[in-house]
Amino acid sequence: MHPLGTLLPPLLTATPLPLLEIPLEKYAIAKPVFVGVGFNDMGLEGVAPAMQKANSGRFCSELTFKEYAGVGHWVQMEAPEQVNADLEAWIKSVTT
Repeated sequence: MHPLGTLLPPLLTATPLPLLEIPLEKYAIAKPVFVGVGFNDMGLEGVAPAMQKANSGRFCSELTFKEYAGVGHWVQMEAPEQVNADLEAWIKSVTT
C-alpha cells in the first residue's frame, strides 16, 4: 500500500477511496455554501469554473457561486477586495 493509503485516487493505488463507497445521496449539503473561483484557474479559461459550478450545484442546494474574471487559482490572494466584499455580502444574506 502507498504511504498515503486511501488518500490517493484509485488510479494511483490499488486501494479505493473510502469516499467513493458513500452513496451520492449522502453527499448533499443543505446549508448555505459560497464558492468563489477564478475564470483563469489552471489555464482552463472558463472550463474549470463551469465544471466546479456544475459539480457543486449537484450537491449544494443553497449554492452561491461567484466567478472572478482575470483571476487564477488563488482567488483570495489575487482579488482580495472583491472576494471579501462578496463574502461579506453573502454572510449578511444568509444571516438576516
